[in-house]
Amino acid sequence: SFVTGGLSEQFQQALTHVAQTINSNFETSAQNKVEPSTFSVTGHSLGGGIAQVVAHTFGLNGAALDAPGATSIVSDSEYESFVTSLKQQYPNAFNNVGNTPAVGSDFTNISEQGSVINVIGKHLGSEIKIDEVGDTQTVVGLFVTMINPKLGTAIVADSLVDNHKL
Repeated sequence: SFVTGGLSEQFQQALTHVAQTINSNFETSAQNKVEPSTFSVTGHSLGGGIAQVVAHTFGLNGAALDAPGATSIVSDSEYESFVTSLKQQYPNAFNNVGNTPAVGSDFTNISEQGSVINVIGKHLGSEIKIDEVGDTQTVVGLFVTMINPKLGTAIVADSLVDNHKL
């Protein structure tokens, strides 16, 4: 729960899937003598809360849009116990974070003013507050900006021009 802590099945499934993916990528990269892939996470609402927890656990960067804060989840003993078991099963998934999980240095929570969702709990990572967004193109542009700043900025600029025609 974003308020009281605990680790629901959805969070456990997400963490397990990411651990398997990163661990497998590391092993395949080592076999092929190439650099491992770089991963980042995104999510909206509940998915943004999951993205915060995944970023915290594996030291990944990314963004969440209008998500509740997930600090209480990663502070819970159930989370700690689950991550300990993942480290035993998928040790190479944790190569980027050492023994202490931390949110990626570029994980951003984009919070809409007036939302009842993003005021729940304390966010992991930084937070940017924006005016209410009513169109999909602007939201997509904000997410793309985290991955490709030039393209994302162009998408957002285009959406704002369309929204503010005289």
